[in-house]
Parts: sequence; structure tokens; C-alpha cells
Amino acid sequence: MEHASEIMESNPEGALAILDSVVVNDLHGPKDKAKYSLLMAMALDKNSIDFNDSILKPAEDYYLKHGTPDEYMRTKYYQGVIYYEKKQYDAAFNCFLDAVDESSHEYKDSLGLALVYIGQATMYYKQYKIDEFIESSKKAAKIYEAFAPQHYNLLLCYLKLIEGANDCSYPALADSVYNVSRNKITPDHVLYPRLAGLRITSLIIFKPRRELKAFMDSIDVTSLETPSHILDLAWVYCLFGEKEKSWKYICKAETLPIHDSLKYLAMKSEVLDSLGRYRESEEIYKQFLDKAMEEEWRLRTSGLSFTEKKYNLQKELDARQIKIYRLAIGILSIILISLIFSFYFYWRKQKMKKRFTKEIERLNTEVHQLEKRINDNTISDDAKSILRKRLDILNTFITEHIRDVKYENRSWKKLNALINQDCKEFVESTRKSFELSHPYFVRYLEGCGLTDTEINLACLYALGLRGKEAGNIIGIKSHYNISAEIRKKLGLYDRPNSMNLNKYLQSLILNE
Repeated sequence: MEHASEIMESNPEGALAILDSVVVNDLHGPKDKAKYSLLMAMALDKNSIDFNDSILKPAEDYYLKHGTPDEYMRTKYYQGVIYYEKKQYDAAFNCFLDAVDESSHEYKDSLGLALVYIGQATMYYKQYKIDEFIESSKKAAKIYEAFAPQHYNLLLCYLKLIEGANDCSYPALADSVYNVSRNKITPDHVLYPRLAGLRITSLIIFKPRRELKAFMDSIDVTSLETPSHILDLAWVYCLFGEKEKSWKYICKAETLPIHDSLKYLAMKSEVLDSLGRYRESEEIYKQFLDKAMEEEWRLRTSGLSFTEKKYNLQKELDARQIKIYRLAIGILSIILISLIFSFYFYWRKQKMKKRFTKEIERLNTEVHQLEKRINDNTISDDAKSILRKRLDILNTFITEHIRDVKYENRSWKKLNALINQDCKEFVESTRKSFELSHPYFVRYLEGCGLTDTEINLACLYALGLRGKEAGNIIGIKSHYNISAEIRKKLGLYDRPNSMNLNKYLQSLILNE
């Protein structure tokens, strides 16, 4: 099947032969059957062989639910082809419209997309929606120009565009497409009579008679004596005043399938009028009006003219349902996020409560330690003064906030300031006090290579605070390591009878 798919465009007869050799009962699973079904529909269509619903049924069952955008598009297109052959034009048009949704998907099967646009153009023409017919034909032509410039369908798109331009009186479009087309559709091409017929119509509508005469002289008129173009010849010769020749072509058209078409009736009435057969002309013109009204009524009652409106309305309803669904998802998401945030803030508040309680306990411990140091007679009065200042700050905060059960931000801010800023100020004031009252002591520590943190800790030791107490104030947990580093820099490890670090620092002050 892969080889059949590869040669489908270049050799549709060969692709059909390959697919005919496949034993359908040997195919496994709905996916393989769907692929075979779609390829067979493509091969039959490209070989101009009619096919029915049963051929496409496996593809419809699988691809319309589980297929890629390209597989869905192709299946919908051939659904439309089947409905079109059954003359169920409203169903066919709906399939061609539903096959493509460029706002949501990108299609890799460009030639399949072009076929869908051709299908849409055909249905628009049946509704006399010529602007839409032109637009769909342009889309298809652009795809073929980009991906298959030699494709037969590109030439058909050109012819459709000229036809639409003639119907809507777009002379510039008719001329530009004709100039491109005549380089590809030469006089020996099978499509040349149709191109020439359309050019004749353009010249009649848009150009002076001399250009029409020059064109007629440049072509083989007998090539246009076909059911599709014989009325164009009748029209031309009627305009040239060659009434008998014009009537000859009208008589020939009476034996062809077009003898009851609107174009035939209009041309016959015009030629009869030019021949002076006014009563007959009037009768034919009445037939033309009756036929036109019948055609308009058929179009209105067939439902085809409403197919696009119904399709767009259904699409709008589907989009609205999706919007409502997304809105519901959004509301539920907001509720869920609100619950998550509520839980988070509750958890955070409980965590803050525990931390607040723990910090208050730590401050109480520090208060007891400071009171104990202050009552120590071995500490100097200057040191006691510094410690009392810190003790007053702690007591003030604890008294104000010990009953604060809400743990508001202002309490936290004050607590953080007490732990961080006030501690920093306490440490800095302690060091500054030592620099003023005992400058030799601080210079000695600096001379031994102590860092600022180590000097700050040493000053607190000199006040009489122990390692843990001093570490809590500075806000470091590794005071053991820093104390060891201080001892090392002061050379206490090298002494046989190493004394306590606190006592050693206090002795430096006493011996200054």
C-alpha cells in the first residue's frame, strides 16, 4: 500500500492495480483497513471510476475519529464526492466545508487541500456565489502553483477563475489569468476549446469588437463547435451581424443536451430578435424567465443555499460550547487555586506561629543569660552597661508581644529587627565601645589576622558571654569553628597550658 500511495499522483492506474492485488481479508486492524479504504477511493476517483459508500466506510469509521488532520480531510472530501455523485449537494457541500479547519490545523497534504477547495468552489458555483467561487479557486490554484505546477487541476482552476471573472465583471482578473493560461494551454491541448470559449466571453463583455474580431480570426472556429461552446459562436456571429450563421449554431444546439439551459434560451431569444421574429423571441424569453424562476426556486428549496449558514451556525455553537467548557474549567481552576492558597496561608501562619514561639523562647533564654552575666562581679561596669542596653531591648519586646496570638506582620517585622538589626547594632556598639576604651585590644586582634566576624565574636567573649550566647546574638551556628579559628590565630593551641578563650581575652583587657 505504501508504494500505491507514493505513485498515486503520477500513476493512478498503477496505484489502482496495486490496490486491486491486495487481499482485504489479510489486513489487520481497523487502521490498515482504513488506509486501504482511503487509498482505494483516491485511486478510483483519479481513474474516473464511480465508487459507493461501502468503499469508504472503513476510512469513515476510523479516520473521522482517530485520524490525523490530513486523513480526516481526505476522508471528508471523498464523502463529499460520493454525495455529489448522488446529487445530494447540500450533504456534499457540508463535507467540503467540514474537511478543512485552517484556524486549528496545519495540513501536510497540500494537494488534498487543493481538492477540497475545488470541491468548495464547485458548490459555490451551483449557488451562484461567484465571489466565493473565485476565492476557493484562487486558493486551489496557489497550492498547485507551489507544489504541482504541471498538474492538470491547475489548468482547471485557471479556467474556473476566468469563468468567475466573466460572471462578476472582473476584467483585470480575466485578462491576467488568461495570459498565464495561454502559455500552458496551447491550441493542441484538450482544454484549449474551453479556454478559447471563455476568452470569447471576456472579449464580448469587456473589450471592443475589433479585439473580438482579431481573436476569432486567429483561432480554428471548428474546434469550438462542441456542446460547451457552440452557443458562444452563436453569440459572436449575432454581434457581428451574421444572423444566418448565428441561427445555424442555435439550430445545432437544439439537438444537444444544452437545448433547455438558461444560456441557450437567452441566446435563442436574442438571435430570433435579430432576425425580426419578435413573437417567437418573446415566447422564448418567457421560457427563459420561467426557467430562471424555476432554477431559483429549486436552489431555495434544495437547502443548498443554507448549507454554509447551517455549517457556520453549528461551528459557532460548537465554539460557544468549547468557550463555556473552558470557562467552567477556568472557574474550577480558580476555586482550586484559591483553596491551595488558603491552605498555604494557613500552613504558613501555623509555621510562623511555631517559629514566633520558638524565637520568643530563645529571647527569654538570652534574657536569663544576660541577667546572669550582669550579676557576675567579674565583669566590668562598662560591659555591664552594654549588656543592660541589650537586656532592656529584649524585655521591652517580650512584654509587648508575649500576648500577641495573631502573629501579625508588625510583630514579625519587629522580631526580625530585634534578631537582625538590633543584634547588629548591639554587636557594632560593643565593638565600638572596645575600640574607644581598649584600642590596644582591638588592634591586637586585627594584628593577629582576625576577620571582622571573629573580632565581633571576640568582643562578646570579652564581655563575658559564652560561645552559644555570643553565637545567638551574632546569628551564627558555627561559633565552635570560629572560636577554634580565633584560638589558632591567637596562638593558644601552641601553649602548654592553654587557658579558656573568654578568660584569655578578658586578661588582655586587664593587662592593657
